[in-house]
Amino acid sequence: MTTQAGPDIPERVSRLEGAYEQANERFNDQTQAINALRADNQAEHQSLRAEIGELRTELRAEIGQLRTELHAEIGQLRAEMHRQTYVVIAVLGGLVTLLRFIG
Repeated sequence: MTTQAGPDIPERVSRLEGAYEQANERFNDQTQAINALRADNQAEHQSLRAEIGELRTELRAEIGQLRTELHAEIGQLRAEMHRQTYVVIAVLGGLVTLLRFIG
């Protein structure tokens, strides 16, 4: 029994080597694509972080401005309440005096 596997072995090895090279090239292409996606993802992540930081800064500034305006408005309302309280006290004092004078 003689086998004719001898001449086929180098040819098969050659085909396998070619297939391995093609697979290796495809894996390298996929690796490059994944690395490019990672780089894009990192760039987008950093961009979003920067944008969120800017929005936080703007929001804090706006909140500070609103607090300042609110404190000023509360101060004005307090002053107005004090003026009205003094008017009410003066009117009541006048009425009490008038009732004492009449009664």
